[in-house]
Amino acid sequence: MLAFTHIFSRFYPEIDIARGAFEHPPARTSAINQDFVTYALITALHCGGVANAGCTKFSIFHNSVTSNAFISDARREEITASFAHAQRCYAGLCRLARHWKLKNARVGSVEHDLYMNPLENLPERLVMDIFDDASRTIYKFRISDLMSIAKTALCNSPDFFADPQEIRNPYTNVPFTHAQLYTIYLRIRQTTFDMPILFSQYYRAGFDMRLFCEANECYIRDAAITSFVATGSDPEKYYYITKMLRDHRAYLNGVSVHPGFPPGKLIEAFSRYLENYLLESYSLNPGQRYRAKHELQAELARFGRLNPTYGRKVLELDDAEFPDSGRPEFRTAYIQDVVLDSPRVTPRTRARRRARALSQAEEVVTPDLGPRVVEVEPPPNEEEATQRAEAGAYRAARELERAEEAMQQMQEVAGSSAMASNRTIRRLEYLRESITQASNIVSRLARDGEEEAGAESEDAGLEEARRRPLPDLPTANLRAIMARYRRSRHPASPELTERELSPPLVPPPPPEDSPPPSSIDAEVLAPDEIADPEVVAVPEEAETTAVPTEDEI
Repeated sequence: MLAFTHIFSRFYPEIDIARGAFEHPPARTSAINQDFVTYALITALHCGGVANAGCTKFSIFHNSVTSNAFISDARREEITASFAHAQRCYAGLCRLARHWKLKNARVGSVEHDLYMNPLENLPERLVMDIFDDASRTIYKFRISDLMSIAKTALCNSPDFFADPQEIRNPYTNVPFTHAQLYTIYLRIRQTTFDMPILFSQYYRAGFDMRLFCEANECYIRDAAITSFVATGSDPEKYYYITKMLRDHRAYLNGVSVHPGFPPGKLIEAFSRYLENYLLESYSLNPGQRYRAKHELQAELARFGRLNPTYGRKVLELDDAEFPDSGRPEFRTAYIQDVVLDSPRVTPRTRARRRARALSQAEEVVTPDLGPRVVEVEPPPNEEEATQRAEAGAYRAARELERAEEAMQQMQEVAGSSAMASNRTIRRLEYLRESITQASNIVSRLARDGEEEAGAESEDAGLEEARRRPLPDLPTANLRAIMARYRRSRHPASPELTERELSPPLVPPPPPEDSPPPSSIDAEVLAPDEIADPEVVAVPEEAETTAVPTEDEI
């Protein structure tokens, strides 16, 4: 700015910023520094370039002349024309100086790009020269290398926290000047390369690092994550992959990686899922985090379905013999195979499988099993018929016992109270029906016994016993069982005689003091009100019946 200030002051010889206002030098016949507007402008240009490096000549001119309301339009146009004339002179001198510098500059000894490819083999449109004013040296760069350098510097994010750095010359480690950055930006636009988004945003921010970071922090972090997945070191990737497996173990369908599993194989298998995991964990974009989370869960679930045993440690028997140890030896191995695509089954594949299965089924010979044998249950023998007859006699004795108890309970209930409830009346009616049914059963057993006694042949008697296994009179064993059952229920009662044990043909008459059945106005007990006839027939005060066991029978 000092050179421009010197050129601009030449247009106003009456202004000398080294002297005071209205001063009268000895060599002049008139006073100098009478134009206060021009004097203030030249002083601001001089002092702004010395004390404030961030203040530009254009901002000073705007504040002193363009926006000054105390200057007439004619005076403003005059100063503007002088300022423009001085700017043209300054630009011409700068071009002349640059031409001289380039002509006398040293050429760098760089003959390869950053990937050690010879630059002379590349087309001229892919190579550009950058003059370094500090060292007076011209460096050759491949344009793609400059784009990579700019992207790496601008997306610098340690631990995924945005901290962009200035773009530097890799050969001198000196930051590029704004002039060099503008040259690089315009040169990239002339090529067919896509402009890096971060470098374009840096250009829009006027190459101001503070403004660039404040306006693009979200995208800087996302770009840093993408760059880390592509260029990150293996130890760092291994750390984040193991963390991903711990955080999302619920979606892996039981996949468990052994601690001794090779890290290289683990990185190779799960690097494709690392970007979504990092975006889900560290991205500042809510939509990006949501999308990455659901995609990662779906991908890990698919990996778990296709590779349920991945990462496990297995032991393989070594075929070699070890006579020293005398026992088998095992080799340690890990399941490292990864399946990414599920098998596709097309209609043509299904048809081929069906045809193959049918052809294999036709080749199978069905063995001849011979005629079908139907097993028929043989008729029971004499011993089984006797056992069935004794069981029938026992059931008849039980019915007789229940009839006697029902008669006794009916007498007790009828004589205890003259006022009986409806429930008691229904119980009495059911007891009478039970007695009648028991009497009919006993009568039928008696008739069957008479018919069996009159049988002539032994075979006919055996067949009749099989058909009707209930005899008329109980045998000696059955009488002993009935006596033991009677004692268990009535310990104080005397022993029953053979006459008492024999079933009566007709039911005993009711007591004289008991009312006739027709005098009781009882309601008929509905079938659904009787859950268990045996329970209803037994009164609440009666004891629980002791059922004889199989050994006692």
